[in-house]
Amino acid sequence: MLNWKTLFCCAVLSLLPEVSGTAWTVSFDNTLTPEKAQALSAGTGPVAGKPFESGSGVFDLDSVAGKKMPAGSLAIIACELEHPRKETVYFGTGADYWFSCFVNGKQVFTTFPQGNPAGTVSKYDTVYPAALEKGKNRIVFLLKRGLSSWQVGFTQLSAGNWPESDAKRQEIFAALQKQVPFQTLCKPWVHRVTPDSASAGAAFSKPVAAGLRWWKHGSEEKHEVWTEIHGQKEARKVHRFDLSGLAPGTGYNYEVLILDESVPEIRTVASGSFTTFPAGRKDCLFHAVSDLQVGETKRIAALDQMVRNCGLGTGDFVVSMGDVDSMMDHFSRIYCSGFISPLQKNGVRCPFVFVRGNHEYRGEEAPLFGEYCGRPYYAFRYGKIFFIVLDTGEDKAMIRTANHFTLKTDTARYMEEQRRFLEKIVRSPECREAQYRIVLAHATPFEFESRYYFAGIRKMAGTVFFGENPPCPLDLWLCGDIHSPYRFDPVKKELAGVYSKKRSRSVPTQEDLKNVRFPVYVNDGPYGAGAELSVIQVRVGDSGIELVCRTPDGKVQDHVLLRKGKGFQVLNTTYRIMGTAGK
Repeated sequence: MLNWKTLFCCAVLSLLPEVSGTAWTVSFDNTLTPEKAQALSAGTGPVAGKPFESGSGVFDLDSVAGKKMPAGSLAIIACELEHPRKETVYFGTGADYWFSCFVNGKQVFTTFPQGNPAGTVSKYDTVYPAALEKGKNRIVFLLKRGLSSWQVGFTQLSAGNWPESDAKRQEIFAALQKQVPFQTLCKPWVHRVTPDSASAGAAFSKPVAAGLRWWKHGSEEKHEVWTEIHGQKEARKVHRFDLSGLAPGTGYNYEVLILDESVPEIRTVASGSFTTFPAGRKDCLFHAVSDLQVGETKRIAALDQMVRNCGLGTGDFVVSMGDVDSMMDHFSRIYCSGFISPLQKNGVRCPFVFVRGNHEYRGEEAPLFGEYCGRPYYAFRYGKIFFIVLDTGEDKAMIRTANHFTLKTDTARYMEEQRRFLEKIVRSPECREAQYRIVLAHATPFEFESRYYFAGIRKMAGTVFFGENPPCPLDLWLCGDIHSPYRFDPVKKELAGVYSKKRSRSVPTQEDLKNVRFPVYVNDGPYGAGAELSVIQVRVGDSGIELVCRTPDGKVQDHVLLRKGKGFQVLNTTYRIMGTAGK
């Protein structure tokens, strides 16, 4: 039976007028300022620029421009709205990635400097009041393009049906959420696998109490765990179940359970299987991706290509080296619907390794990364290979601006915490007896790329990995972040990558050459010198570490073999030598 809240919500949605087919004028100009936009909104004469119709949904300024505009481009769009009376209405707006709205000479809202609150643009990303006069009103938006796209959404909401109270608006959203049909957002996924442990995740469209039942292949002995707080099952949208005491190289089945309180009964809603990592096998094949900030639609299409053309997901595990999207405002949509599910739909069933990037620090639901993916730094063994997963932190110091994403980030103590963890695990038999030691991180360990990153990484890992005779000599540091693919050969002290004039001037400093005595391999990313996105295939065996970097269409950018103490043997490459001398 529909209650009054549901009826009220339905009434609100049905009565919200859409600004359909609005006639806008756009002007692309990188010298634009808020002052110019404000002055334009106060004017009454014609607006110079290119006219276009927006329709009733999200529109793309790149399409209006007739070409893909560079990230950081500026534009103004303007329109005139006819209103029957003087009153305050509400605008709904989303933009990739920044906007300021001006009405009749006054700024009414801005997303500078923090940016759009959602990774995928909709016209309801921000809702804010705007005072309209009777008759014509000039609406002007100053827009700055983000990395992923230049999508913009806009609608006007009726003042009479949209409450001014934040509490009332939250009531509407909560009631609407109750009407969302229950479903799993993706199949369960397995991550953080080791020879004796694993974690399983499950995501749902609405909060529900959930558990996991698991058992060894061929065994009738079953185990069960639920998400609980102090003896009570907790309803949430995303769940993580940590399993321990498992046997190495052994297959396990599992079922995801939910408590359906309306019946009531416990139901099985999904199932799967996994195999723990081996203790003695040497060979390992995995794939790594990073920096997928190209918008949800392009990201899913790229992942589809990577599976078809690059073998993504056909190895022992898949590594996400961070920055799945630019802002973590909708964690389950970004990670579950926009990353895990597209891979699963293409048949990927292997475990995941999730590395935290600097963009996983940003956005309303950024804290959920640790809650659902586990502690962002850890180590695991695969046969004779010892992997160390690091969290290289945010790439910016705190910026004391209202609502800036860095305000909540304080990694000084956190880097010390990781240092203590590293100093302990490198003394473990698993690390000391390993044939290979590989770091999986988001950022590079170089000073020349980012002095801020470097300071944190040196504090965290300098005593363990840096210098001529470190306690833990590394065989490979695999990462992303830079959005331009390259590799560093510590034997030749040589940097090779996709050539660009800007990147050709970026070479390791003397401090880098003193500290980084291990090979570094960097994945591609959008709007850099490379092909925008790439996937790295890594095969580790007795003959060495073989790395193949491919673009989503399967084209090989770089193919090398890495042997201990001998640097990279180039088998096939499009990379050029960028530099060898320190500055």
